[in-house]
Amino acid sequence: EALKGLNGQDPKKFASVYADDGVITVAGLNEVNGRAAIEQNMTEWFETFKDVKLGFSRVWVKGETLVLEWVINGKHHGELFGVKGTEQPIGHYGLSIVTVNPEGKVASEHRYGELGTVMTQVGGAGAKAKPRPIPAVPAAPETILSTGTPEEEKNVEVAKNVLASLEGGKKEADFVGLLADDVEQDGLFHLEMSKGKDGAKKFYKQFTTAFPDAKFETTKTLAIGDYAIVESVLKGTHKGALGTIQPTKKPIAVHLVDIFK
Repeated sequence: EALKGLNGQDPKKFASVYADDGVITVAGLNEVNGRAAIEQNMTEWFETFKDVKLGFSRVWVKGETLVLEWVINGKHHGELFGVKGTEQPIGHYGLSIVTVNPEGKVASEHRYGELGTVMTQVGGAGAKAKPRPIPAVPAAPETILSTGTPEEEKNVEVAKNVLASLEGGKKEADFVGLLADDVEQDGLFHLEMSKGKDGAKKFYKQFTTAFPDAKFETTKTLAIGDYAIVESVLKGTHKGALGTIQPTKKPIAVHLVDIFK
């Protein structure tokens, strides 16, 4: 129903799947409390974006928790952080971690989207910023179910060790040793897919140079099939260049989610 509401530009239908006191927390932005506020928020959102289409690429299920990986396309119609719409096409990946209550309504959603990608696509991130290509909306998702086995839970420790090896900037061997030879990395710090251990070493150097004092504060972990999903807050000081962004010497706190297979 939420997908029908979103793709049909119907705020009321979208909000109908949330509990009366349901909460949407958008990483890096705001928190929307209650079904009425969610409906109003979506009404305003549809004034900013039009011709919106969303599809799920992967769905993970464990008990009352759903993890939804999605792709959204649309056009920038209204004003977004001071940038006026020109019907510029936009599109990006996103992920929602959803908890459902006993009545079958969404009690909470932690939503992660590539806002930086959108700002680049609409020209709000500077002339030098290279926008990521607009991804195609998936026709149907792959569904991954929890097995509930002890072996499944061990995957979380592997994932947490990967993040821990990024802290301090002196554990490249530990980081690379936890990765498969044909590892692929994509996400927040990659404008393009990073492949293989050589790509991983390059990422390690870039990341630890940018944030030599990085710390990952884990807030939620889920072991589902061959996957470990880790929510955390990355804290540190921006001391080195990150792509085209020069060091600011300022502290950062980035809410993020990693999916490890």
